[in-house]
Amino acid sequence: MTDGTTINHGGVENVTGGVTDGTTINHGGVENVLSGGTASGVAFKGPDATLNLATPLGLEGTVYTWKVGDVIDFLKTNVTSVHEKGNKLTVTFDGNQTATYKLSQQQHDTQFQLQPDGHGGTELTLVPIVGVGHAHHDVAGHLV
Repeated sequence: MTDGTTINHGGVENVTGGVTDGTTINHGGVENVLSGGTASGVAFKGPDATLNLATPLGLEGTVYTWKVGDVIDFLKTNVTSVHEKGNKLTVTFDGNQTATYKLSQQQHDTQFQLQPDGHGGTELTLVPIVGVGHAHHDVAGHLV
C-alpha cells in the first residue's frame, strides 16, 4: 500500500496489487491500476492527467479536481453509460455492472463523455458544455 503519491509530467505509477491511497496525478502523469490493484481517492492536477483502470472497480472513493483534458481510461472495458447525480458518478459496464465514485471540486460547466480508446476500452473525459456563454473558470471559480 502506498499513500500520498504524486505523479509528475512523464511519470508513471503502476498499481499491481493492494491499494494506493490519495494519489495526485499532475499534468502529463499516468497512474495504471492493473488487475488486483485499487486506487482510493485520486486527485487530478492536470490538465492531461490520466488514470488507466483494468476494471472500473479498481477505483474507489473520491475523484478530486477533475478538469477538461483529464482522462479515466477503462482498459479493455466496454462502458455503456455514465450518469452524474449530485456529487456521484455512476458508470455502467459489461452489460449491467456498475461502479460509483464520489466527485469533489469538478470543473464547472462541464459534462462527461464516453469514447472508444482505440484499444478495446472506453475513455471517460470531461468536456465543456457547448453553448455556455461565459469565460472558462478553473476549479476554484477563477477566470483562466
